[in-house]
Amino acid sequence: IPRDIWKKMQLKKAIAEGKQRINQGTLDNVVTKRDTALSFSRERVLHAVAQYVVTKDIPLSHAGSAAFRNALTSMRPHTKSSELPSSHDVSVYINNQYIDLLNEFKEQFQV
Repeated sequence: IPRDIWKKMQLKKAIAEGKQRINQGTLDNVVTKRDTALSFSRERVLHAVAQYVVTKDIPLSHAGSAAFRNALTSMRPHTKSSELPSSHDVSVYINNQYIDLLNEFKEQFQV
């Protein structure tokens, strides 16, 4: 029997007899610490609002409403109104993303 298999068999036998306990492993090299929350930027907010509008299938007027802008401001109180995207900004962003996606598809399907 190979040595490593023999050691595992002996360890299992010792554990079964109660002579040895299994030590709890650590996650030191397994789990990596992520950076804190992403930094605030106008582009990130624009992307998040556009993603919300598209995935929730809501009208663009919702993104430009005062209640929605107040909700965004309440998440980050020091936000200036110029940093929040308007419904026009969201519309242009969605349109540009769609055109970029179509161009990628054209490039992929051309032989």
